[in-house]
Amino acid sequence: VITGYDNLLNRWLNFSFCDNSIYYKVGSIDLKFDIDRNVIVKNTKEAGDIWNRLIGRNLFIYDENADLEINLVYDQRQSVLTEISQKKSDIDRKKDNLVLSVEEFEQKRRALEVKLDELNQEIEYWNQEGGAPKDEYEKLINKQDALRDEIADINSMAEKLNRTSEKINDDIDYVNKKVEKFNNLLSVLPEEGVYMAGPHKIEIYIYDNSQSFTHTVAHELGHALGLGHVDVEDSIM
Repeated sequence: VITGYDNLLNRWLNFSFCDNSIYYKVGSIDLKFDIDRNVIVKNTKEAGDIWNRLIGRNLFIYDENADLEINLVYDQRQSVLTEISQKKSDIDRKKDNLVLSVEEFEQKRRALEVKLDELNQEIEYWNQEGGAPKDEYEKLINKQDALRDEIADINSMAEKLNRTSEKINDDIDYVNKKVEKFNNLLSVLPEEGVYMAGPHKIEIYIYDNSQSFTHTVAHELGHALGLGHVDVEDSIM
């Protein structure tokens, strides 16, 4: 996105790809982004290098004394996006833990089934023999009691797994609602970044990941060159 067209027109009319380099720097970063400045500087340099590789020379040069500032401005879009990202990470962690718990549950269930089969075989044997001696009978009763306790434990474990699964589904529903809210915000404020020709600065409003941020900065640097939007898939502009 670009604003300040009169000022931009003058910049474009007096600009030559061959004779001029644009010096730029990272300016202010709202602390609520909670991102290391070194990461932002690295991503920003990568954005300039995209153009440098395309043009074949140092068209964009990073310089801490440059006039063109790239600022990260925090607003509701980033707030919702951060919440979505954090919740997704929490969901992924819960899913990983659930997978491990299910594996443990299945191991215990299979072991319990083996014990139940063995006990039933013993009971069937003594029934065919007309009944078990007193000491064997007591052993069978003790095994039954122990297996009842194991069955109660595994049933309790199954209920806990079900509750965890339901909680994860609730979290997913919550994230989906937040995504819908984020999309609604984008329909009102669609710009991830904007180049302001008058003050000659770039504001970036969203940091999702390094790749998308770098692309947004490269896009806005294109506006700083005086380029407009083009309807070409995969184009920077």
